[in-house]
Amino acid sequence: MDSERTQQADREFQVGNLADDLVELTLTLCNKDAEHNPRFPERLYDSYVKCIVDTALSIQKHAFIANDDRSMSAAERKRYQSRAEAECIYLNHLIRIAGDKGWISDKQRERWQKQTDALRWKIYWWRTAK
Repeated sequence: MDSERTQQADREFQVGNLADDLVELTLTLCNKDAEHNPRFPERLYDSYVKCIVDTALSIQKHAFIANDDRSMSAAERKRYQSRAEAECIYLNHLIRIAGDKGWISDKQRERWQKQTDALRWKIYWWRTAK
């Protein structure tokens, strides 16, 4: 029984770590005070870039609520997990646009999307586990 709880905690901790890492990468790539020129046009920081950062933070928030609130029902936990998954899909779309516009390099785009996909699938497997 303790082994099962430990395995569950480890899986949830991995989701939390991935969510934290995604937020950190997002904030780094969206930093308008970067050492070099900002990646995004200045006029987009209050709209498009804010949307990107808010989406990453929303993924993190939904994943952590699903992880930490033990008083919620399984169905409610699945709703939070599903929201986090949906936000991952949306973030990938926003990243694709940023790459297509040339605001981020192909290498940055690939790394960011890879991290977003890794989190999305980790949440998916967690949500669908029995």
